[in-house]
Amino acid sequence: MAERTTVIATGGTIAWHAGRERMLTGAELAAAAGITAVDVVDVTAAPSWDLSVTDMEDIAAAVRAAIDGGSDAVVVTHGTDTMEETAWLTELTLGDARRRRAAVVFTGAMRFADHPTPDGPANLAGAVEHARRAAGRGLGVQVWLAERAHAARWARKVDAGALDAFDSGGRPESATAPPALQPRLNHAVTLLKVGPLARPTLPTDHAGVVLEGTGAAHVPSALHPAIEHLVAQGITVVLATRCRDVDRTDVAGSALLRAGDLTAEKAAVALMAALGNFDNADALRRWWSKAVEAGKSTSLPTT
Repeated sequence: MAERTTVIATGGTIAWHAGRERMLTGAELAAAAGITAVDVVDVTAAPSWDLSVTDMEDIAAAVRAAIDGGSDAVVVTHGTDTMEETAWLTELTLGDARRRRAAVVFTGAMRFADHPTPDGPANLAGAVEHARRAAGRGLGVQVWLAERAHAARWARKVDAGALDAFDSGGRPESATAPPALQPRLNHAVTLLKVGPLARPTLPTDHAGVVLEGTGAAHVPSALHPAIEHLVAQGITVVLATRCRDVDRTDVAGSALLRAGDLTAEKAAVALMAALGNFDNADALRRWWSKAVEAGKSTSLPTT
């Protein structure tokens, strides 16, 4: 059971009060949820679709600071649109010691704070209770919504209208920790959708490119020469998919990386973090293989 709890507020639907035309503060959210004995930190107050990668880094840094300051249960209120990306970035940069010591839970809401029946207060209260129970268990960063917990690695917002908006494909609450990284990101990564309706010109001025293909991360043959050119220029290319649970990672002898079970967005976050930590392509590839393989240590339930 946690002894010290911190609530980090970042805005989002959970905080938006239409009548007052402003975001509620972390203290106001805690009061509405009936939560006491917590430290409150306000990092930003924005809808999550407006957050930048730098904002995401600031939120992850606030989580680390809270744990380093003595908190063993940290709850982040966040907009649901990009919650999964910020939670995953936080997981990547949390570090082994913090992961073992503290529980980190992201939560939000699908209804405004002044809705006649808001879901935010119950989600926040549930997230705090869950984080306090999970403290010291090494579960890693989780997303909590509608009385369900999801590992940050697999959490996906799958419904823009339902209160139970997130799913993790039947995966357990916790994923194996990815190899720890320093909190340094290389922002020169671009994410592109490719397929019959998307044949973009691939950029040559980035450190990394994530291509979201179809099926098992398939990309149009017409783009193969451009991809080969990127690789020849030393640009790291990751193949991802719009589907879920693709059981493919790094292929021996291939210059390309595969996102495996990561969404394209999470693959882009991971690539930014990897490029911020490794100058050597072989070291980056070794980390990538371990990081992607780590999430596959727990298989889906069979039917």
